[in-house]
Amino acid sequence: MDTPASSGVDLARQLARMRVAHERAVPDYAQRRDDLKRLRAAFKARLDDFIAAMSADFGRRSRHESLLSDGMTVLNAVALAGGFSYRAKQSDFLLQRGGSNMQGAEVAGDTPLLPGDIVTVQERFF
Repeated sequence: MDTPASSGVDLARQLARMRVAHERAVPDYAQRRDDLKRLRAAFKARLDDFIAAMSADFGRRSRHESLLSDGMTVLNAVALAGGFSYRAKQSDFLLQRGGSNMQGAEVAGDTPLLPGDIVTVQERFF
């Protein structure tokens, strides 16, 4: 993308305007969750376009490499690991973000993964 270079002063002014706008209407938890849900849906809907753009940017990067690095989801990772065992809860996943010491959070199967993420598939009792 060709964009004109901006001066540090222009960038500082733009950042100040963005901060004021954010402080005027800080989204609540429900709004942030909805925004992330819509972002996930938009990403999934345009995945082929993203892959084509990455291939062009990285000099003919393969589709498979892009899917593995940028389009990997929880369910894709489970499939690559050999699929579900007979005791697996096929809809209960815990995701721990790479480099985080935090406890895993429950996520959906279509959640995009980042490098270093750890996915745990819950087990059912029967």
